[in-house]
Amino acid sequence: MISIVVPTYNEEKILDEMLRQFDGIKSEPFELIVSDNKSEDDTVKLARRHTNKIVLNNDISRFTIGVARNRGVEIAQNPIIMFVDVGVQIPNIEDFMEHIANHFKKNPKCAAMTVRLGVTKKHATFWDKLIFGVIDKWFWISNNFFKRGLSHGKFMAVRAEAFRKIGGFDAKLAAGEDVDLFSRLAKVGDTFFDRSLIVFHSARRAHKYGWPKLLFIWAINGISVLFFKRSTSKEWKDVR
Repeated sequence: MISIVVPTYNEEKILDEMLRQFDGIKSEPFELIVSDNKSEDDTVKLARRHTNKIVLNNDISRFTIGVARNRGVEIAQNPIIMFVDVGVQIPNIEDFMEHIANHFKKNPKCAAMTVRLGVTKKHATFWDKLIFGVIDKWFWISNNFFKRGLSHGKFMAVRAEAFRKIGGFDAKLAAGEDVDLFSRLAKVGDTFFDRSLIVFHSARRAHKYGWPKLLFIWAINGISVLFFKRSTSKEWKDVR
């Protein structure tokens, strides 16, 4: 029913723990796909502990997360695609996946959905909670009321048919590809923000760059993608 696509690049420090959460799922049929953009560490070796569905993007000349996700979808066999970034932890994962599957079953016009984003307890700061709380509210309003697709890239669930219909992610975009995807999906179906579900991550980019710099990077990339259909960041590895 669900294909989980995880894009990777040099993630040996946290990949094994992240993929382990999918090992024991029994309630919802799924496949786990790791799509790797030329990692130089043990990322691929660790991925093989959890799945034999690994895409090696060794022929790419330019790093973008859209390339990795698109190539993962190329071998996906299920009608629902879940894009999950490395570092994301999903609480009550079997109930979570069953909820996602049921939403698409009950809402045939739904092309995509996303959920709330929290920061793991050991990493969370006041600013993390405040900023992600504001972002979540804006995504809820944009998707469910304004009917304008909007999502963060940490977790996205899409209907495979709709994804392929619009041509998937824009592989040229090193940043803002998530917003661009949902914007185009909103033109072929409904996009939905589910406030009842949440995923957690470490906020590593916010802590690496600091919130002022990261918000600036997001803002200039978002404006550039919106008006010029290109990102100001050049490669995925530059904004990780």
